[in-house]
Amino acid sequence: MKSIAEEKMKIRKDDNNDVRLALLEQSINNINDTMIRFERRFDKLDTELKEFRQDVNSKLETFNNRLETFNNRLWVNFYWILGTMFTLACAGAGVLAKGFGWFN
Repeated sequence: MKSIAEEKMKIRKDDNNDVRLALLEQSINNINDTMIRFERRFDKLDTELKEFRQDVNSKLETFNNRLETFNNRLWVNFYWILGTMFTLACAGAGVLAKGFGWFN
């Protein structure tokens, strides 16, 4: 027993050329419609992909700006700590020098 799909796909040799040509044109039109649907679908996907890329790039740019700000803040804090350590070391050396009588 043959399925309906096999019956449709079977080449009908008893038909004349006009009928066969009409069936061929109909098949070509169906294939063309399918290709147009695929093209529209891919165009939508391409547009969505471009929007996604722009969104990701903007988020990465924002993240990089925040990271750069954070990095600059870390360096400022490092310089403050370094300056404070130098000041306290000098003050401690002064206290030791005064305590041991190195200053008159």
